[in-house]
Amino acid sequence: MDLNYHIFKKSIQSKDKIVHKWYCYWNDPITGVMHQKVCKGCKTQVEAYAFVSALPPLFQEKKITIAKIAEWMYIPGGAYLERMEKLGKSYAIETLNVKRFMLNIFVEKFGELELVDLTVPNEGGI
Repeated sequence: MDLNYHIFKKSIQSKDKIVHKWYCYWNDPITGVMHQKVCKGCKTQVEAYAFVSALPPLFQEKKITIAKIAEWMYIPGGAYLERMEKLGKSYAIETLNVKRFMLNIFVEKFGELELVDLTVPNEGGI
């Protein structure tokens, strides 16, 4: 079960009767908003835990690699070049080909690493 889900029992009045239903809730860490969802068909706490265990994980950290970052860089019509044009930079096709060639070499050597894993060895006491 994802630890971000929490289950609880809630009493609801339905057709002049009080019915107890199981719910799960979670807090969105970005917005801080609490969401709640009914555990459909759950009569017991064990069934509610089983229902929540079947739900997909809420927050998965995606591994962003150098290859993923460089995937669309220096490709004509791509979002990266559009941002560069807004900053006043434009490139000739030959320049784009050279930059893409160099980027491909970099991706071959370091593409599987995450950005935080790229470090320069500290030699010489600096």
